[in-house]
Amino acid sequence: MKKIVIILTLLFSGILAVNAQCPEAQSFIKYKKDKSGYVVSSQSKSGNLESGEVYETVFIAQPGMDYRVTIQAVSAEVSCNYEIYEMVVVKTMEDGKARYQKEKQVLFSSTDPEKLIEFSSEGMRKLYISVSTSGSDPKSIDCVGVLIEQKRSLKIGF
Repeated sequence: MKKIVIILTLLFSGILAVNAQCPEAQSFIKYKKDKSGYVVSSQSKSGNLESGEVYETVFIAQPGMDYRVTIQAVSAEVSCNYEIYEMVVVKTMEDGKARYQKEKQVLFSSTDPEKLIEFSSEGMRKLYISVSTSGSDPKSIDCVGVLIEQKRSLKIGF
């Protein structure tokens, strides 16, 4: 009897664990498979987010690469709010002394009218992606993906 209870418990917990996982971003985000040369980056991520919770991830933009980023939830009723930013060092003068501080410089935001996020990286950059969801149910948990595509930049000239 104990063995049956243990087996059933393990079986049901395994089923629940499989259903609770979020699929990879490229499996539910529609991306262009065209001849532009973009490939899915290993830095793409997905995860379950509670509505209103802020999820932050970091990715490294390599020099000489072009990037395309897509942020989307599995459910069509859920809207994703995001910011892609980097921390830059800013020099300020206070009392005749130079002070250096890191400040957040937003590169892309969900409030921008342009939904396509494409950029080139001239040098190595540490970029932060901050994502939150908002839906009809404040306690809902939704699967959100951050799909990062990359390709080598086209060099023109000598």
